[in-house]
Amino acid sequence: MAPSDDSADVGPDPETDASDLAVVAAAETAPSGTRFEVYRDDVDDWRWRLVHRNGNIIADGGEGYSRKAGALNGIKSVKQNAADAPVFRTEDDH
Repeated sequence: MAPSDDSADVGPDPETDASDLAVVAAAETAPSGTRFEVYRDDVDDWRWRLVHRNGNIIADGGEGYSRKAGALNGIKSVKQNAADAPVFRTEDDH
């Protein structure tokens, strides 16, 4: 997949600039046992995923970013905007 041209992929690069998202050691997790992971994929794009304590991936960004800042901004957006998101039924329950 081509790197995103989304505006979330612009701005200071957290690798060289302080960010309000703490990037911690891979072994650290939240008290719930979940963690966000930021990584490079096979085509060298930056991606993020949310991993449950049992190792299952429970969410991901769905796209690659040319800069790490884009992936970190995706995580920040989920944290800020999804905590109180409603759940909609999209199919009839039978």
